[in-house]
Amino acid sequence: MQALLHAPASSAVGVNQVAVSRDTRLVATGDVNIMIRVYEGDEVLWEKWVGSHDAKVRVTQRVRSLQFSPGGEMLLVAAADRLWAFGSRTGEVLWEYTPPRSLGFLIVSPLSISISQSNEVAVSFDNGRIRFTRTDGSLIGQWKDVDVQSHVALLRDEKRMVGCDTAINVFDLYQRKRAARIRLPERAIAMSVGGPSEQVAVRTIHEVLIADLETEKIVARAKTHVGIPLVAFHPFEPIIAVSEQFGVTLMDGECRTIRQIDTPLGMGSHSRFGRPAIWNHPDSRVKVLSLTFTADGKSLKVGGSDGLVHDFPV
Repeated sequence: MQALLHAPASSAVGVNQVAVSRDTRLVATGDVNIMIRVYEGDEVLWEKWVGSHDAKVRVTQRVRSLQFSPGGEMLLVAAADRLWAFGSRTGEVLWEYTPPRSLGFLIVSPLSISISQSNEVAVSFDNGRIRFTRTDGSLIGQWKDVDVQSHVALLRDEKRMVGCDTAINVFDLYQRKRAARIRLPERAIAMSVGGPSEQVAVRTIHEVLIADLETEKIVARAKTHVGIPLVAFHPFEPIIAVSEQFGVTLMDGECRTIRQIDTPLGMGSHSRFGRPAIWNHPDSRVKVLSLTFTADGKSLKVGGSDGLVHDFPV
């Protein structure tokens, strides 16, 4: 294990979003202060605050999703009440989109971004709307579902999209309607699509579940431990990464534990007065705030409460 991306001391706050370009050369992070940074190795290429000064937005604003375009030249960011497109290496704002407010005054925020190999983008919003565009921002279509899709993922056939909330929903992109629904025992907090047969892994408060899209059934499940509920599916192997408070459990396609990864000791938390916690206290271990596999499947990137992205070979 090695710690990656040593953030400046002034910005060493929790990394709650992490994304890696397909060639693995660039890493983007979003932290709890709503700051976006893009790194190449240990070098910070650029950084930008993407929050809002609007008092109505500021109450609930955070970085909710980061995605690189297939070629790595663009970074899409869902934060506060806005969708941003940045040049990956320059930080130049290529375009931005702010959804109209519901009823003229209710804030609408983007929740999740997914980008296909053909540069088409699906974005879900917290009012149930799903917006389908190209990476240049031009609109292909949009529709509204009765459920809010907290997470979305475009499938490899580029004809369907998976979303989740109280159920796993499969949408037909051309007919713009729901094609299948797999009920969940409780609300999904995180979702990831991957594996050799493109299955869906979902994390609830108490469990991790794997669903098969062909049979439309839950095929595996396991109880989880305390920690922010996160899950990541390996891009082509039947392996999922499931977060715990101070580590990650790697499981196979039947939700059986393969390997346990513990985060290192560090200033993983601070006292209520802003001072570092005692080093040997359990709370001084780095807490897991985000995680993702690289596109080549060789490593797992874990965003920590210490402001670093930790690299674990798979």
